[in-house]
Amino acid sequence: MQIYMVKPYVGLKLIFTYSATIVTYFLYLCIKIYIISHCRLKQ
Repeated sequence: MQIYMVKPYVGLKLIFTYSATIVTYFLYLCIKIYIISHCRLKQ
């Protein structure tokens, strides 16, 4: 019973960490693309 209670929490923590990593990477890509396109427009 105790193992059953711990498992969903570990899964939830894993999903949260995974989604947080995706969001951070997505924001990083958006900023990178914005800077590249902004530099190209200046030239």
